[in-house]
Amino acid sequence: CDLFRRDDSRPLAVMAASHRGLGPTRGQPPVYGDAAAISAAMGRAAPVMTQPGAQVDDDLHREVDQLRAELTRRDEVIDHLEVELRRVSSMIPRDGEVVALREECEVKDSRIQELTREVQKLRRAAATRGTAGAQSPRSPRGASPQASRVARAGIADGPVARYHAANQADPIDVRLEEFYNSTSSAIHFQRINKGLYRFGSTEVEVEIINQKLMARTENGWNRGKFGPIDKFMAAHEPSERSRLGIPG
Repeated sequence: CDLFRRDDSRPLAVMAASHRGLGPTRGQPPVYGDAAAISAAMGRAAPVMTQPGAQVDDDLHREVDQLRAELTRRDEVIDHLEVELRRVSSMIPRDGEVVALREECEVKDSRIQELTREVQKLRRAAATRGTAGAQSPRSPRGASPQASRVARAGIADGPVARYHAANQADPIDVRLEEFYNSTSSAIHFQRINKGLYRFGSTEVEVEIINQKLMARTENGWNRGKFGPIDKFMAAHEPSERSRLGIPG
């Protein structure tokens, strides 16, 4: 058969088409561009190629949707952080508020000093009118030994202004309240921090050592060592009273 001859160099499909009368005959140049005719001649339809651009468009659409979702999530995070920032900022006092509070404290301190002077004047007037020869004041019944020593130093009858512990969970502050309110000191303790106070203009460190309330200053008193707090008050009360113009 001429279709399967070895010496024919034409492709089999072209030879088949030529044999059936659909392609070029022997001696004519083959036509390779008509793939549909050749496929039809071979008994099958030409394959239909999908367009690559459609797949690329789908991928781009999916990527755009993912990016939009990610942007939405980031917007939610930003909104949450802005709300948190406003909440935290509202908790921080402004500089002006701090200055105003300090000025108010100074005004109240001045008022306390004025009232202290008035009380001392009234006490002195009462003593001048009819207390000549009266017994020296005694410390309150049940007062601690430290308070008794303060009373003997001339500080008794209860303080001009009672001290109230700023922190009931602080044993030093509670002990100081108990001790100070058993004296008649005219100089007030002001708590700065745990174990650190200001007695008038003197900064003092207070500790509980061997169950006793002890005090230490950096002004040379007691050679910079801890000493009983009643001795500290007896040493500093007169100078603080003199500074404030309070009779001793």
